[in-house]
Amino acid sequence: TEQNILERPALLKQFEAVKSLLERETPDTIFTLGGDCSVAMAPISYLLERHPSMAVLWFDGHGDLNTPDSSSSGAFHGMPVRHLLGEGDAAFCPSQPLPAAQLYMLGVRDLDPGEATYLKNHPVTVFSVAQLEGDALLDTLEQRGFSQIYLHLDLDVLEHSQFEAIAFPTPDGLLPERFISLLKRLKSKFEVVGLSLPTYLPFELEQLSGLRFLVISMS
Repeated sequence: TEQNILERPALLKQFEAVKSLLERETPDTIFTLGGDCSVAMAPISYLLERHPSMAVLWFDGHGDLNTPDSSSSGAFHGMPVRHLLGEGDAAFCPSQPLPAAQLYMLGVRDLDPGEATYLKNHPVTVFSVAQLEGDALLDTLEQRGFSQIYLHLDLDVLEHSQFEAIAFPTPDGLLPERFISLLKRLKSKFEVVGLSLPTYLPFELEQLSGLRFLVISMS
């Protein structure tokens, strides 16, 4: 542990390596696969410089809104959103923080007390699992003038009884078919400039049997 973050030196080394890669390759769009939710930090920071008015749609059963000081575990995968908003360890915070009004927390249902307090006191838009039914999210984005979106798809937003390949399952999640339908509707209405798909656990750590797959076709 360093500065209340587990494995901070290794995380910072990887973070800087990804930033350097993006600066060298200058992609227009980014798809990030694997890892935990912190893998979205460098891509979102990079894309915010290109698309400063994009909305970040953070599908997740958890808030990921802790700081090193508020986290009880020191696990960085519980801190990426707060760092994107410009609070926490300065080494991980973007030069252009994500404005809270451009952040949409979708399907979140497991919050630490400090995370709940943050959401209560800042203009982050929160949609519960039930509120993701229908077109309320799309209508809200259109009414607020967003045309470009970043999709962060932590698969623990899903109902674990229907989709088991989740690293940190949380009860009462979004049904997979409704999740895919919503993603397709978002793709049809907005320009998706980036997408991250973390925390996919397709097999038990002890064995390779019982594979579970989620097929998302957005073309």
